[in-house]
Amino acid sequence: MIKTVIAALLITVMHISAQWVSTPGPTTADLKRIHFVNSQTGYMINQFWMLSTIIYKTTNSGLTWDSTSIPDPANDIFFINENTGWLAGGSATVIAPANVWKTTNGGALWFSAELIDSINCNSVYFADALTGFVTANGNDGVPHIFKSTDGGIQWNEITGVLDESNFIHAVFFTDPNTGWFTAKEGTGNENRNVIFRTTNSGSSWIKSNFPGFFGAHVANLHNIQFLNPNTGYVGGYVNVWYKGGVPFPKFFSTTNGGMNWIDLEIPEIPPYMHYLLCMHFINIDTGWIAGNRGNVLRTTNSGLNWELQYTGLPTNVTLYDLNYSEGNLWAAGRYGTLIKTTNGGVSVDVSVTGTIRYSDNGLPVTKGYVKAIKHSETGGELEVLDSVRIQPDGTYTLTRVPHDTIDLMAFDDDEISYSPSFVPTYYPSTIFWEDAQQIYTDSNLTDVNINVFRITNDLQTNISVLGGVYFNAAGSILAGIDNAILYARVGNIYRAYDITGNAGSYEIKMMPPGQYEIICSRMGYESKSRFVTVIDNNLTEINFYYGDLTPVAGSEEIPSAFSLSQNYPNPFNPKTKIKFSLPARSLAKLTVFDLLGKEVANLVNGDLNAGYYEYELDASNLSSGLYFYRFSAGNFTQTRKMIVLK
Repeated sequence: MIKTVIAALLITVMHISAQWVSTPGPTTADLKRIHFVNSQTGYMINQFWMLSTIIYKTTNSGLTWDSTSIPDPANDIFFINENTGWLAGGSATVIAPANVWKTTNGGALWFSAELIDSINCNSVYFADALTGFVTANGNDGVPHIFKSTDGGIQWNEITGVLDESNFIHAVFFTDPNTGWFTAKEGTGNENRNVIFRTTNSGSSWIKSNFPGFFGAHVANLHNIQFLNPNTGYVGGYVNVWYKGGVPFPKFFSTTNGGMNWIDLEIPEIPPYMHYLLCMHFINIDTGWIAGNRGNVLRTTNSGLNWELQYTGLPTNVTLYDLNYSEGNLWAAGRYGTLIKTTNGGVSVDVSVTGTIRYSDNGLPVTKGYVKAIKHSETGGELEVLDSVRIQPDGTYTLTRVPHDTIDLMAFDDDEISYSPSFVPTYYPSTIFWEDAQQIYTDSNLTDVNINVFRITNDLQTNISVLGGVYFNAAGSILAGIDNAILYARVGNIYRAYDITGNAGSYEIKMMPPGQYEIICSRMGYESKSRFVTVIDNNLTEINFYYGDLTPVAGSEEIPSAFSLSQNYPNPFNPKTKIKFSLPARSLAKLTVFDLLGKEVANLVNGDLNAGYYEYELDASNLSSGLYFYRFSAGNFTQTRKMIVLK
């Protein structure tokens, strides 16, 4: 009857739920570095390609930020205490030497010292208040390393070390004598990326290689950290896109001070980190890496294994820096993104329990799955956050649900006889994702019950309805939409269903003759339907087409009923979207109320034509808390909850 694809349903990933919280930052510009000196006081700088640098400071753990600026672009920031810190970067003009800027009053004032023959400083590190090092790449085409013994007032170049190198990256010291920096040698050297170690404060250096690594590829080792003179880590990435390949992250560890390195694999966990741009370890076992596509991965065994932590960030966000201080772990990146966790992002499991029953007689379902699902508006992807089997008495218990707003769905699991007993159904009882009731898992939830729709079919024919679900990407190019569910319904009786694969195709099998409504429901896309008549031959090319990810005002299709969808995202800060539909021209009103019933926003109040509508609420002026939004049109009125979380 049906080509069941429950095992592969949704292209989805089992995320490790984690307590990363998005924190309102001081800017929407990209953030390059973040450095906290304790749980309350921290500093950030904007991206390097700006001609000047804005330094942001907080003294209340990120609740508010003050700012100062310098007239040069900065690439790195390092503070040794609340008041004393340094900035290293480039020059606003290509002919001027770079500067290292210093503050002794918590960033209120900055003064600079020039680095001769340098236009770009990559990294600055101070082992104590006096002894510091800067790596730089000069306008003479060769790299340089500078040392200061007076707290950054004067800088002297360390010579005779980088003669064969053409680029220098990061520097790290565990004490004033013991330190390392990473560099890249000439293009003809098979082992291009190397690391230098000193045990006498830079008077002499020992070079070691990463054997057989990178070759002629464009590769970068931006990150280096040592926990003690023996145990350390280096991270970066390999760029092979120019050869038609895909960039990939690299991570190495050492237990003998960097004389030998172990190449540790970063797992390919969707949404696939391509660039490892930052890392931070708090002991020899526990650390985090981050990079593009909103990824944060955590290890608890020195990088042998990694788990993906759920940050809630869209895949177009890149994280440029990680920093840990006194129990708080921060990540900063693109678009002013700032996220924080107070428990290392460790999973705090929330459970959701309930019973799955048939909607026609209330009897328990005896087999199948319940899945906690989240939709990514930016990429249109569906993610399975947790999945569990339905017990013979109809009960289920999800135990790995993150703190988030999610949808619940019940699925049959009959993959052998192709005779499932019910169709995929959203909580509490609908096949339409727009009408589903989302749940917010801020604590353990019980009695979250789903009433599913039974399949009634005598399985006596082999007639199929075939087609595809497509998105008009650009220039009339059609792309298949996966994980759309196609339901075959006669009135309120369900006969069969199928789920689209990567190409967007489907085949609803074993259809008895009759007139059917074929319904297409895919989270993130408006639900559609077509009426067909099945006689004695297969029906083909029963296709559904979309031109955008979500329904918008002015959609040409006429809804079959009034509806009000759950706002998305929820919780949110500061903006969220609310969607509703009108089957006929109506006087419509959409308002937002606080807990006391006071109206705080009036989004819609007027006569609207039939169609699908979407409105955005900006809650910048609202405080954190629970709110209600109410939609009324004709004789239809519905109220839903929303949460502002700042």
